[in-house]
Amino acid sequence: MVTRRVNGFIAKVTDSMKYDDVKEELAQAYVDILKKSQLSQIYIDQDLSGIFLACPSEAYFSSSKKLMVIGQETRSWRNSTCAIKNYNDLGKGAILESMRVVNNFNRRKPGNSKFRQRYKEASIRICSDSPSPSEAAVWANQFCISYKGGSPINCKSFDLVKEMSYKLLRTQMSILKPDIALFFTGSGRDRFVKECFPSYETLKVFEPRRLWGFKVDETTCFRTNHPRWGQSSSYIDQAIEMAESHNNRLHSDRFSAASQFQTGA
Repeated sequence: MVTRRVNGFIAKVTDSMKYDDVKEELAQAYVDILKKSQLSQIYIDQDLSGIFLACPSEAYFSSSKKLMVIGQETRSWRNSTCAIKNYNDLGKGAILESMRVVNNFNRRKPGNSKFRQRYKEASIRICSDSPSPSEAAVWANQFCISYKGGSPINCKSFDLVKEMSYKLLRTQMSILKPDIALFFTGSGRDRFVKECFPSYETLKVFEPRRLWGFKVDETTCFRTNHPRWGQSSSYIDQAIEMAESHNNRLHSDRFSAASQFQTGA
């Protein structure tokens, strides 16, 4: 627990305060990005889904290891209920509602989704000291919109969708500052990873096309196959094991108010 002086009094900085502050910062960043993303042109095509906006749970801030798990795109996400898609509502309320829906969905059991099963496994193992380890990892996506229930790559507005998705994912990484990111996206998506993060640094190709380690700023990343692929299991196991044992900067509080305020000063 850290402290800071507020109006002459010493105040404790709690995980809840961090969560509220960071969620507000993330929501405002989403508003700014979406307002500049030509949504009216994107949504000429009604086969595109609603927009997936990643949101951390409070459990993220209680874990000593900050983990982000990135999938491809969530199929048919909120096709009929997304106010951003259906009403071009870019108000803060619509953004926060979209984030709330993601968090509520993330609390559910994974069901038959191979991605969600692996997300839960990684979150529980890597964020084991969080009070709610099964939802402590941030769930994010490479692309924020799906097309006809699948990849948006073949939609007419893909360039706009791609640029908007890149901005959202970069912002999520920048604001949430994960220690580790697991990309369950497959080697066929590596070109998009490299476009999104042009300053990436390869650490090691552990297995060509199957398991790649790299850095994005201070985040250590492992890209492996999507869990849907039948032979992905051993490579995902390796990625989770390496993330679980990784120690670079871990167990430090990157959201500590001490980075902005002198403790007790």
